[in-house]
Parts: sequence; structure tokens; C-alpha cells
Amino acid sequence: MNTTTYRAAAYARASKDDPDSSTIENQIDLIREYAKSQPEIEIVSVRADSGFSGVNFVRPDFIEMMKNIEAGKINCVIVKDSSRLGRNYIEVGELMDVEFPKRKVRLIAVNDNYDSNNPRTRCRIPQYDERYVQQGYFQKSKIRKGNKTIPPLTSPNPSPIISP
Repeated sequence: MNTTTYRAAAYARASKDDPDSSTIENQIDLIREYAKSQPEIEIVSVRADSGFSGVNFVRPDFIEMMKNIEAGKINCVIVKDSSRLGRNYIEVGELMDVEFPKRKVRLIAVNDNYDSNNPRTRCRIPQYDERYVQQGYFQKSKIRKGNKTIPPLTSPNPSPIISP
């Protein structure tokens, strides 16, 4: 039986360029509803970046959430889906596969049916990303723009968002 209590951040993001994304309020409502069904999860922080593109991680509430993770205040992040973390699937993959596990942070993407604590769901996100790539979801213009603004997480001068 799992006795870990997770101090979760509910994180939502909506870009002004993405009219199809749910509103911030709808994303937070979905996350809260999900958390109600998980007795081991307590939402201790709600973060939302409205009007910010997902091609980079220079977003005020995302940065604050990452600072709280580094300070040990948060050990779980819940999002509507992985695209709310970001649109650059390589950088999102770095968060999911390297940065969050290194900090023992559980990630839940509700609509993706993804929970990093569940080995049966961990393989779903790469398929999800590939589907969106095939559908043109990650447009070249967005990726090109993203490459100009996102320092690689493994660069010699890491971004202040995620420290080594």
C-alpha cells in the first residue's frame, strides 16, 4: 500500500495562438476533479500561465512551480495533458524522463491517462507526441521559434528554471 502523500501543483497553460486549448479555468477544474479521486494527492499550489506559448519555458508560473519543486515544496505536477507543459516535445521529454525523476516528482497528465508512478502508462506519451507530430501539431514555425528561445537543458549554462 502506498503511504506517500503527494504535494501537488496543478499547472495550466493556454496560448493566445491556440484557440482550441481549454480555458485555464476548465483545465484547473479538470485537475481538481481528478485529484479528488486520489486520496494520496493534496493540491498545494495552482499555477496558470495564460497567453503564453508552449514553445519555451519562460513563463512566470511555470518558473515559480519549478522553484517550488527545487525547494522540495512540490513532489507532484498535474496537468490536463502533456502539451500544457510545453509544445517542444523534446524539452517536455527531458522534463518527464530526466528532470522530474531526478527530483522524485510524480507527473500526471489527466487526459493522456499518464501517471509516472504507473509503469503501464509511462509508454503512452511518446506515442502521443508522435501522433501530434504526424498531424502537424508541432508546426515548423513554432519549433523554429522555440529553438531560438529555449536553451537546451543540458547546456553548459543551464536555464534558471531547472538547475543541475
